[in-house]
Amino acid sequence: EKTVKRCLLDTFKHTDEEFLKQASSQKPAWKDGSTATCVLAVDNILYIANLGDSRAILCRYNEESQKHAALSLSKEHNPTQYEERMRIQKAGGNVRDGRVLGVLEVSRSIGDGQYKRCGVTSVPDIRRCQLTPNDRFILLACDGLFKVFTPEEAVNFILSCLEVRHLTRGWWLSQLCLSFQRSRSPETPFPPIVEQPLCPFSV
Repeated sequence: EKTVKRCLLDTFKHTDEEFLKQASSQKPAWKDGSTATCVLAVDNILYIANLGDSRAILCRYNEESQKHAALSLSKEHNPTQYEERMRIQKAGGNVRDGRVLGVLEVSRSIGDGQYKRCGVTSVPDIRRCQLTPNDRFILLACDGLFKVFTPEEAVNFILSCLEVRHLTRGWWLSQLCLSFQRSRSPETPFPPIVEQPLCPFSV
């Protein structure tokens, strides 16, 4: 387990260093950055590494309630969180309007070189989750999805698509666009789904 965690930490560190090297060699230098979430499956154990506000959601079926639950496997990193804000302030940065230096919405990222000296780090949060026979799928997505869908709505949408296996990729994309549009209207609510706060994992 220690080896797995070390590999994930080294991968994020190396990716950040290589991107920053490439970014600084451009004229003008790139100022881009990205959040990141990845899942490594080792037998029936999931290792989830993430930084920023991308998320990993596990769909698990509850036999007692006969409903599917959306389990959060990752921790979001934003500068309004106490520990994140303290790290930024200790590095000489500040948080204004919920953003690093009043600009960056996340407190950890790949790239964003101009904010690295302000405490924005590429060190991911790493968590461990035991898979069960009732687990259906894992959803990895950035904040753009979750600004429109709740985790429960996203899981419910995917479940509805999986029920019809012969559908084409084009149909999936069209339905996703329609769901984004409809989710803005209270007249087309999604069916209810049970939300559970966190999958039982260890750090």
